Amino acid sequence: MHEEQWLAVIDKHVATVAPELAGGLSTLDCSLADLGLNSIDRAEVTTLLMEEFGVAPPIHELGGVSDLRSLVTLLGRYL
Repeated sequence: MHEEQWLAVIDKHVATVAPELAGGLSTLDCSLADLGLNSIDRAEVTTLLMEEFGVAPPIHELGGVSDLRSLVTLLGRYL
């Protein structure tokens, strides 16, 4: 997937969890916390992404994710 496609999918799930933040994603070089999501919301968005793509990376690998680009790279490895 191209970066624009990832941005659209992530933004869709951000909008599901926090509709007031929809459309605020313009780069993969930020974190979900930078968008204003709390830890529960971040976990929900991550879970929705994993469900959409049918991947389940090990939990310890998710701990090393610091920004959306890292998350995309991680999920991409399991696609």
